[in-house]
Amino acid sequence: NSAARPAASSSLGTFTTWAVTLLTFGSAPSGQLWGAAFLLLLYGILALSYTMLFSVLIPAPAGAAGTGLGIYALLAVGAAWDPLATFGPAAVPGIAAAIAAGQEHVSPAWPAVSSLVAAAAALGAATMIFNRKEL
Repeated sequence: NSAARPAASSSLGTFTTWAVTLLTFGSAPSGQLWGAAFLLLLYGILALSYTMLFSVLIPAPAGAAGTGLGIYALLAVGAAWDPLATFGPAAVPGIAAAIAAGQEHVSPAWPAVSSLVAAAAALGAATMIFNRKEL
């Protein structure tokens, strides 16, 4: 249920943006909009996954939220390193912006796959750690 919320809200927001753009300007580039929205959804899932991992590791809610923001900052800084900016999750926002603007960009396949793998690893680790904790 909670895993479907980001996808549902992202889809609703993207559709609304597309519809308003179509009504306002008479045309709306759906491929550019949906491609960018899908990549940013992956990026959000990655950030949420690491925030969930840190919420299991750090008992204080502020600490877990702070480390989630730290991961976001680390990815933003990591985008300056070419291998991470081409193949890793740090490439996702830049590629999404390029897709939305209709500009040339590297293939989003590796950044998308690496984001999903990293999110799955974070959720898997969070689940294993949480299952071993005493409530």
